[in-house]
Amino acid sequence: TRCAVWLDKVRELSERSMSVDSMLELYKRLGPGGDVMPHFDPRRSTTHDVVRQALIPLSCVGDGGTAYCEVAAEARETPSSRQR
Repeated sequence: TRCAVWLDKVRELSERSMSVDSMLELYKRLGPGGDVMPHFDPRRSTTHDVVRQALIPLSCVGDGGTAYCEVAAEARETPSSRQR
């Protein structure tokens, strides 16, 4: 039923999360010294700015996309990402 599908999606969304380590890794990538959103300024950039100009581009996969928390989790699991 539609209600069951809706509840499944709500449950799936509620289980998404990012570790503090992943958030800090993202923050290090922002701004002039990073490789994402070089114009980032923590005093002026908004959440909307970061979502549109960093998170969405970073979570593009092929012709679609996925949740950034999934991208970050996959990056943490690969040996090459641990060597940074």
